[in-house]
Amino acid sequence: MATVTVDPNTSYQTFLGWEATSQNGWLEFPASYPNWASQVLDAAVEIGITSIRTEILSGLVENSVDYYQLFLNDGVDVVNNTTPTSWANVRANRRVPVNDNGDANSINAAGFQWSFLDRQINEVIAPMKTRLAANGESLFWSVCYVHFSTSDQLHVNTPAEYGELILAVWQHMNSTFGYVPPALEIYLEPENSSVQVTPAELAAMIAAARDRLVNAGFTKPYFIAPSATFGQDAEQYLDDIATANATAAGYIDEYSYHRYGTPPTTGEIASLRAKAVTDGKNTAMLEFIGADIDDLVDDLNHGRCSRWAQYTMGYPLASVGSDTGGQYFLIGDAPGYAVTMGERTKYLRHFTKYIRPGAV
Repeated sequence: MATVTVDPNTSYQTFLGWEATSQNGWLEFPASYPNWASQVLDAAVEIGITSIRTEILSGLVENSVDYYQLFLNDGVDVVNNTTPTSWANVRANRRVPVNDNGDANSINAAGFQWSFLDRQINEVIAPMKTRLAANGESLFWSVCYVHFSTSDQLHVNTPAEYGELILAVWQHMNSTFGYVPPALEIYLEPENSSVQVTPAELAAMIAAARDRLVNAGFTKPYFIAPSATFGQDAEQYLDDIATANATAAGYIDEYSYHRYGTPPTTGEIASLRAKAVTDGKNTAMLEFIGADIDDLVDDLNHGRCSRWAQYTMGYPLASVGSDTGGQYFLIGDAPGYAVTMGERTKYLRHFTKYIRPGAV
């Protein structure tokens, strides 16, 4: 019989939360979404999700036209290969920000659009906050900047414009909802082949966001970076950020990575963890479509992650075609819209349900 001995004098990471992106069908299914909204939110809480990533797509937030609202006005779902013109316009413009004006220090309110962000808050963040509060828990919520294009890099090429965007987002949320997120994920997958943002550029964006928020009276958020697409890139990216701007590197609170491409080795994850321990930071694995129990154990034990995510909360099965491990829950077709647990989720749940935020 195996013997387990607990050493009370040794402790590792403090766990902060199990994450999912806010996507659960609200984005592309405005007509059908109310049929499963409560079910999928309840299911997420039941398995222990307490951390949500909301995304701001560059061209849907800083633009003179609210393309997502025009899609909502049509009130139709994107299904069965039927693409409304309004949805095609969302897709075409989501990576094409339009500068609000020529002065990064002066926000032109007409140059920012909020339907895309507000829908995430109204449909996911607010109800999750309520559900978790009923359990005596709080929501760890991050806003994540997304721009998957090497073109139209307004917020990369001019860091002051990135700082302005983040400040506009924080001011809008504060005035509209009365609260702001505790965390900012600086840039989703900056070394992705369709992005190619350098560590020096990322460092400048970090510094710009911090300075604009703090100078406007907001508390510096919990900064998450580099959110590297390939986990083995994260440590070098962080070293290069520090070389470019040591002050900006110091603003990062959580060293984040994903698991795409060739998976990071146990040694690479452990090396990132060692760097985090030396620097006094947390680590997190925040996205991998197909992540399974083996990945989770590796990230908890060797990476000592404080937060962990497979990918999205849930999605209609008819649209994804199969259980790819990118959704904690699958949503069935009408008329039942049954919300069912993904094949991998039933194993992940043994961890997500019972290891709670604050566990050491």
